[in-house]
Amino acid sequence: MNNNRRIMETSKYKINTNVKTRPGLNFIRWNQIDWIEVSVTVNRLQRKIYKTAIKGDRKRLHKLQRLLIGLPHSKCLAVRKVTQDNRGKKTAGIDGILFVKPEDRLPLVRGLNLDGRAQKIRRVWIPRKDKKMRPLGIPTMEDRAKQSLALLALEPEWEARFEPNSYGFRTGRSAHDAMEAIWVSLNKREKYALDADISKCFERINHQHLLQKLQTFPKMERQIGAWLRAGILDGKDKLFPTEGTPQGGVISPLLSNVALHGIEELAMRITEECKVTDEHGYSISPFFKKQSSVLVRYADDFVFISPHIEVVRAVRTGIEAWLQPIGLELNANKTKLVHTAHKHANEEPGFEFLGCAIIHRPVSKYKTGRLNKPTKLFMTASKEAQTRHLQSIKDMLKETQNIREVVRKLNLKVRGWSNYHKTQMNSATFSYMDHKVWQKLLKWVKRKHPTKPIRDIYRRYFKKVENRKRFGYALESGKWVHEFVHADTAIRRHIKVKGKRSPFDGDWLYWSRRNQMLIKGRNRRLLKLLKEQKWKCAWCKLAFLPEDAIEIDHIVPKVDGGKNTMSNLQALHGHCHDIKTRKRKARNDTRRKRTTGTE
Repeated sequence: MNNNRRIMETSKYKINTNVKTRPGLNFIRWNQIDWIEVSVTVNRLQRKIYKTAIKGDRKRLHKLQRLLIGLPHSKCLAVRKVTQDNRGKKTAGIDGILFVKPEDRLPLVRGLNLDGRAQKIRRVWIPRKDKKMRPLGIPTMEDRAKQSLALLALEPEWEARFEPNSYGFRTGRSAHDAMEAIWVSLNKREKYALDADISKCFERINHQHLLQKLQTFPKMERQIGAWLRAGILDGKDKLFPTEGTPQGGVISPLLSNVALHGIEELAMRITEECKVTDEHGYSISPFFKKQSSVLVRYADDFVFISPHIEVVRAVRTGIEAWLQPIGLELNANKTKLVHTAHKHANEEPGFEFLGCAIIHRPVSKYKTGRLNKPTKLFMTASKEAQTRHLQSIKDMLKETQNIREVVRKLNLKVRGWSNYHKTQMNSATFSYMDHKVWQKLLKWVKRKHPTKPIRDIYRRYFKKVENRKRFGYALESGKWVHEFVHADTAIRRHIKVKGKRSPFDGDWLYWSRRNQMLIKGRNRRLLKLLKEQKWKCAWCKLAFLPEDAIEIDHIVPKVDGGKNTMSNLQALHGHCHDIKTRKRKARNDTRRKRTTGTE
């Protein structure tokens, strides 16, 4: 099967169109759907599911979930999420479908039903950080839509149950929230830390244990069981898994979070029960032990922090026993018990988490602060993250010869890396990275002009801008287009999400302010547009939600003479941007036919 094929023909796209659906979907086209009504209806039901899950009324909860997966509004939204909102790389399953035309989406909606069946999964291997290969399971387009429909019903329920310090693959939460939780715990005191990693988490989860933990209604349980047991095609080999969830599915991150749900509660319970005494021999109360300890989890990586080594050892033993029924175990090579300020059991001080190195370093007596602390907490990009970033820039310079492409690609890499690390970074690390990049750029221009004097090359490619030499090129108009350096990124603290807050709680004021704070640190132009539009899409007039893809659009496109000014820009949903672009192309085609007389 040719995996490079972008579109599967309609005749080959076999969908069950004989399924009975509610009136209203049989005689409309995809571009005639009232998305405002669809979004409002689905969001209202999801908020009811969230509040019912908090109350613990399982009978009403399952009733609302069955109602949601049966609504045509939910099916339309599920199809739109997998065919339009997914802005990542497109990879086909065994059906070979990479893109679904608008006229083919409605038949997919009509045939969408959780029938307890699942098609085979195509296995794709991708490289990991340690140069090993990671297996991904790519479902068919129809199964992706079914998983998206199931996710609409299950996600609000589990968002009401998930623990406050779980941050991986959850709506409205990010890796920066996890790092800020660690900062809050360690900023005022040196502590012990259990830096742990679960070995092959996605591949070893026990199916029966996971289904029992879900406690969902029979129809949903049969469907999830079918996805877990779906056959895998790895080239010519056929595999039938007996454990694990395939990475790459829409619902897989939620299932992995469900399997690991409860690990934080277990750690806090062990902390309270563990007997610890202070330096005078007095027993420490459970309240103070719990207040000074925290477990932060991001997917299958977690770190437990406590000032008492007895507590950390007891928590490690308890977690190892708790993981056995799930079919999981801690990775012995990546799990270690360390102290954040000094060596412990031949382990160097500090640890790495989500690409950041966390360590307490000694400071002079003049910088101890009001608390007179001899050490200070530092969170910077780890040596591995710095090396990986510089290596990617080096590889890009080897492959690219055009100066314009070098500046464009370099700016993308530097901006992305700096924006991720700016919340915990210090200026010294940014300056060090700029120095290393400058050395690589100088080697690049020497390779490009091996016979010219270095002074002439330096004058041609480096120009003083804003009190520093910047690599770039001059346009015909004389404007200097230069590189973006790491030091241009302002260092800002990230504000952690509050407790168990969720986008399904209905507090739009809190989430709109939080979105404003997050966008302010990433894209000031987008923030200005959103303020002018009152945080609503300029096309559909719906409010932007935390999980929405927001894109900047030119009102008058550049190909038609539009300028890159604020008056000609607007913020749109990703799918609204697609609709606008498609209508503009259709309008231009019609005008071209009328002009040439071919219509």
